[in-house]
Amino acid sequence: MERYDFIEKVTPLFMKHGYRSLNVDHLAKELGISKKTIYELFPGKKAIIASVLNQRDKLLLELADKMHAASNNAVENYTIMIYGIDKIVGFHQQLCNLYELEKYYNDLFHENVLQLNDVVYRLIKDIIDRGISEDLFGDFDVENTSQLFAAQYLLLIVPGFFTSDYRQNPELHRNMVFLHLQLFLRSLVSEKGMKILIEIDEKKIEEFFKSTNIAK
Repeated sequence: MERYDFIEKVTPLFMKHGYRSLNVDHLAKELGISKKTIYELFPGKKAIIASVLNQRDKLLLELADKMHAASNNAVENYTIMIYGIDKIVGFHQQLCNLYELEKYYNDLFHENVLQLNDVVYRLIKDIIDRGISEDLFGDFDVENTSQLFAAQYLLLIVPGFFTSDYRQNPELHRNMVFLHLQLFLRSLVSEKGMKILIEIDEKKIEEFFKSTNIAK
């Protein structure tokens, strides 16, 4: 097994279960390979997690490209991107994963926050550029608005911003994130964009994912 194949297979496991609970024994059993094979690929769990974080960001960027191509406009693009991230990782799972990363792999945590900030910035910048060109967003300073969105998004999922109540209540945390992201979108849209926005609801977004299979 090659390193890339291994990381591609274990990344969804870490995204779903977090970074602490999974160990080399679990990974070997899940993939049907020996621990020796894993240690031939990586010196230890920390090195595996570092590669998983890179693969996670690659998956998010690939997902964003697919949603950009499949969506009809920037307002729809923004909305399905948010729902898509929640379907694949889950906002609350991101919070829990980063909490574990900060507690047990602090150096990787700080490196990853910077990396994740860059990924989110690139995702939203593409959408804002598109929205302005489609006359669905106001004429904003794209650079600063994209940086602001990335910073605010990280505040919603990085440990320390929310109290422990949010870590213990997934639904409360998810609702807070969605509310914030919806308000941010409403601050971007023009009158033309607002007409599209009010016609989009969660049911339509679910139908979109079922018809496209993007988030599979």
